[in-house]
Amino acid sequence: MQLGGSCARGNIGAKQENGRSCIICGRPSQSPVITVLDQILCLKCMETISKIDSTCENYTTVMERLKILLKPVLVRELKMNDLDKG
Repeated sequence: MQLGGSCARGNIGAKQENGRSCIICGRPSQSPVITVLDQILCLKCMETISKIDSTCENYTTVMERLKILLKPVLVRELKMNDLDKG
């Protein structure tokens, strides 16, 4: 993935392969990577995430991929809230 200004360009949204690819760009895992919630993020995508804003052409795709990454946390928190209310 290449950066153009503050916006990501390239292979964002590509299909993941067996969970061992970057959840954002879909590239196969290569060093160095960061593992977050058992998902892989390449350093280029981490840089993109740190610089992206809502005017970038890939903003929606990146945000959708981040939602996929964070969904287990949201589900767990919602269940905890339901238990606290119950």
